[in-house]
Amino acid sequence: MLTVKKIIKYKLWIASTTAIFVALVVIPALLCLIDVPQSSHLNHEYYQSSKITVPKGIDFKNADSVVYDFLMDVKRTDGIIILGTSETANWMSGKNYYSLLNQDSVLNRDFYAISGAGRCANMYIPLILKFPKAFEGLDMIFYINPTYWRKELNKFDNEYFERYVDFNLVLEIKPEAQKRDIYDPFIKLSPIFYANAYSNKLVCDYRRLFQENLNHFLNPNLKPDKNLKIASKTKGNSSQKINIDNYYTPQELETERKKINLEYNVSDLYLADNDPFPKVDTKVTYQDDLLQAFISLCQEFRINCVFYLGPYNEIYCKKMNPEHIDDYRQTIKNIKSILEKNNVKYIDGTSISTITGTFSDKQHISEYGAYLTALQIKEYYEKNN
Repeated sequence: MLTVKKIIKYKLWIASTTAIFVALVVIPALLCLIDVPQSSHLNHEYYQSSKITVPKGIDFKNADSVVYDFLMDVKRTDGIIILGTSETANWMSGKNYYSLLNQDSVLNRDFYAISGAGRCANMYIPLILKFPKAFEGLDMIFYINPTYWRKELNKFDNEYFERYVDFNLVLEIKPEAQKRDIYDPFIKLSPIFYANAYSNKLVCDYRRLFQENLNHFLNPNLKPDKNLKIASKTKGNSSQKINIDNYYTPQELETERKKINLEYNVSDLYLADNDPFPKVDTKVTYQDDLLQAFISLCQEFRINCVFYLGPYNEIYCKKMNPEHIDDYRQTIKNIKSILEKNNVKYIDGTSISTITGTFSDKQHISEYGAYLTALQIKEYYEKNN
């Protein structure tokens, strides 16, 4: 028997079903038909100053067009890109090696660091495949940190990769990566991370549809600014530069060195943790293979890449876990062998490994170590320019 209660229940079901259908199907379908004028990428703050500045991390993650323009500006003004991991990401109050190089009047070149903890070569590969023209002929330094050959880091890291590379970029460059046999070992997410990334992409795409198209539908008179003033990019001001050979007085340099516990070659604060020195993973060739793949890509796209083979904290290793020394020394030899086999330009920075005062912990260089690194890079470019 048809009752009022059943009718109300039935109508409520129809109404709710219709509302869901309209929200999830009808409105998105109609919004897809709206021709939304694209706002100019020149609205980005990068274009408002004549100074070349490194775009934000999200710009690199998404491989936005501002990154392409940034790389082209660096190339046009004879600048140098530095790619690194956490040793480069540390600002050190403006005393890290790239900041010092920026101040050098002898080289008189501008250095631009792109870095982050765990940001290994495979997290830069998608950018190269996306913007090959921008990278072609670009002067670049790639910092090789031997600490990534240790047991817990000598592998593909899904979390680090997702931090630095957007999933849409992965899908875009996937065919090019597959052609070079570098997709599966260095770019492909594990099934769980892939499924999560794909579901997030669907949600973001759906949200973007509403944000952009619906906003335009409700504000049809809102148009992109066609009268943007774009500043012409210029090289840094050389009049403010100095010879970094004289950046410190001998007394100041010794003060920097003695900020570190010279017996263990780490800070006293770090030493208090009694942290063991990590073991090299001698059974896995992941980082060797990744370095080879990155070198091949640089050669294919004619990138002027100089590899800087950084030090490891041999002094601390000897104190805490001397049994690991031989494996680290062999790892250094293996890396050099890869570089020399490919006939690439490289700077051997491993002599810093045994100099006291050069590290703040088991893997990060100190301000004193950063200064020595800057001098090594400067010497290379003085001899090879």
